[in-house]
Amino acid sequence: MEQSLPVGVDNFEKLVTRGYYFIDKTWFMKELLDKKGDVSGMPV
Repeated sequence: MEQSLPVGVDNFEKLVTRGYYFIDKTWFMKELLDKKGDVSGMPV
């Protein structure tokens, strides 16, 4: 089965049952928020 990108799919069950790719960026977002750098656009 060929996997495709889940463009517009916002339901985790559909991601799993339809065989879409899923990339968990939870730790990436935590790292971005923890750094609070000038470039990220997050208020200090």
